[in-house]
Amino acid sequence: WQYLLIRLRDEKYLTQAQADFNRFFDEEGIPAQTLDWLQSAGAMAEMSKAVKSIFNVIVLIIAVVAIIIIMNTLVIAITERMGEIGTMRAIGAQKRFVRRMVYLETLLLSGISGLVGVIGGAVVLGILNLVGLKANNIFVEMIYGGKVLRPELSMSSVVMSLVVVIVVGIVSSTYPTFIVMRTSPLKAMESSR
Repeated sequence: WQYLLIRLRDEKYLTQAQADFNRFFDEEGIPAQTLDWLQSAGAMAEMSKAVKSIFNVIVLIIAVVAIIIIMNTLVIAITERMGEIGTMRAIGAQKRFVRRMVYLETLLLSGISGLVGVIGGAVVLGILNLVGLKANNIFVEMIYGGKVLRPELSMSSVVMSLVVVIVVGIVSSTYPTFIVMRTSPLKAMESSR
């Protein structure tokens, strides 16, 4: 045999399994060694893992930019409604009520936007799955994992996307909510004139 492929049920035992196999090989005098999949697959696997890391960094940058854009939009929306919020606070609305109102509005907008994005993405993925994206060189084949990419929608990705959108919405609404809570009702009412 040139190699044997073993898949563990739980990857947390990988280091222990490698040590056990290496000890067994040494005791029996077998000229063999154990490697994880990345070491044994070689440069192509390392390159594909690097490409995955680059994509993850790009997604993180996009998420930060989205938080900043949403935060700026919410600051503008809150500033335009400062008079109404000041009036509500002046007639007895508690800070907790106003804070909850801003968070719920953000959650509603984030949730609807996330659902629209998921539905749009599902339609695009469905079309791409039917058509298939053909790889035109070895590098693209490596990224695709074959000659043709037929992407599929996974439920875990849908749930994760919706959770990320909601978390981004909540994080984005934190600073505008702070602005609302910091402004006194009288000053907020005067700003609407």
